[in-house]
Amino acid sequence: MLLEPAVAKLLSNALLLIPVLVFARYFYRKEYKRAMVLLSAYLFLSGIVLLTKFVLKVPRPDDDVSFDPYSFPSFHTAYASLLFFLVPNVFTFIYAVLMGALRVLAGVHTWVDVLGGFLFAGLSLWLYKKGKERVGFEWDRQAFHMGSGALLGLLLYLNWKLGLALLAAALLVGAIIYHERERTLVKPFLDFFDRDGTGKGAFLFVLGVFAAAAINHSWAWKATWYLAYVDSTATMVGKYFRTRGKSFYGTLGGFFVGLLVAIATETPLWLPVVVSIVELLPYIDDNISIPVAVALVGRLIA
Repeated sequence: MLLEPAVAKLLSNALLLIPVLVFARYFYRKEYKRAMVLLSAYLFLSGIVLLTKFVLKVPRPDDDVSFDPYSFPSFHTAYASLLFFLVPNVFTFIYAVLMGALRVLAGVHTWVDVLGGFLFAGLSLWLYKKGKERVGFEWDRQAFHMGSGALLGLLLYLNWKLGLALLAAALLVGAIIYHERERTLVKPFLDFFDRDGTGKGAFLFVLGVFAAAAINHSWAWKATWYLAYVDSTATMVGKYFRTRGKSFYGTLGGFFVGLLVAIATETPLWLPVVVSIVELLPYIDDNISIPVAVALVGRLIA
């Protein structure tokens, strides 16, 4: 064996830092737009890959659950391959191939998983570019919403107490820097991803997740995924078809993705109907109403 599985796994995890360093380089050079597009594309990829993994539920070769319990497609390989598709050259290609090989050597993936990760990276970037080309700013905003929610949901799935603790810390830091946002490193993020530059949407998102956890902590990750996927997809699809406000196309798109979330989270197939109706309600912010509704359903059927 070329490498011990534990060493291969450690190296593959360490290599996850490379896109982070690329982002930091862009940010340091004040190439903020380039940095935010990179972040947006990665969050969009995260949302697609995580939902696919939990829908297909392909078990890992060694039952490893340190990141998630499912094997196809390889998230690590998709993560590395996206950098190759974004910045195609010999070095990023070697990075993608090396990541895939390390995941196989670590025993946590098969070569089919690795190939799937490579293909999903290319597909997600194509979808991201098509959507951004037609929708513009709102596509990036919703990609951030979906991807960050998917990752948060995964963290709550693995350890809900740690997830809420990190959310509380983020909320505290956000409150501290709010009044200094014009003079902090947060401003480029707000300028690129936030509609009004206040961070209100992110605050309500966190508040909604906390409310869901207070109602039913075991369903907090499910509530977060319904919010992240249904709400963002409804907006993306609606904007893609150039509709204003809530629309039939958006609701249909959100409902379809809601069915996938129901399969992924092993919740009733009628729950996406409830979520779609709640998403259409006026005067109540989706960031609050959707996770609360899902958590309440969890309590009622428990």
